[in-house]
Amino acid sequence: MTISASRRPELDRWLLGYSVLLSVTDTTEFQFLASWVTERGGVAIRVADGRDVKKSLSSHNHNRLLFMLEVPMGDGFSTVRQACLEARAAAALASIVLLTRSVADEARYAALREISDAVLAVPVLKSAFEEAILQLTQRTEEGWRPEEGGGRLPRGA
Repeated sequence: MTISASRRPELDRWLLGYSVLLSVTDTTEFQFLASWVTERGGVAIRVADGRDVKKSLSSHNHNRLLFMLEVPMGDGFSTVRQACLEARAAAALASIVLLTRSVADEARYAALREISDAVLAVPVLKSAFEEAILQLTQRTEEGWRPEEGGGRLPRGA
């Protein structure tokens, strides 16, 4: 059984102290994600694109950092992979969540899971966002440390 934040009032502000870097091209999607981050006490920061990861990560507390990166359609995988590797090098404790419009492709999904901590389908459902982010923040608070090669959340997250 999964514990959702809405059933645990003490978790209403479970992103308090977190910076959430959002690299999302769609303005509406960004607004939804930013509002959910803010509702939970975090600070949402829009990042122009994932290609300048080191610059984006340089001024944030790496112990309480989430990086949400949209995977472009088509051949953008190598760019995303490089961005994830740079994020791990610049902020090893940061959690990486990839957002993709094509989770139906099993091979692509598996490849994305290998380079991130979670993969969410776009458009992102609030319940999926909360489940994935709650699990990541709880693991971080418990002393869990991301490792290169991530992929630690169940497929439904």
